[in-house]
Amino acid sequence: MICAYILRKLPLYVSDDLTPRISGWVIKHLEHCKACRLELKMLQAFQSHLGQ
Repeated sequence: MICAYILRKLPLYVSDDLTPRISGWVIKHLEHCKACRLELKMLQAFQSHLGQ
């Protein structure tokens, strides 16, 4: 269940639109969850591609 919450927050994390508290939760979760880190990398790549 925690992954579902984090995955919903990742787009906001990538765009730096989370509160420091929630951003900290995301960071802490990403330290231990390979699947969510992979999703984060994909979102970052997508955002980078859109910015070009």
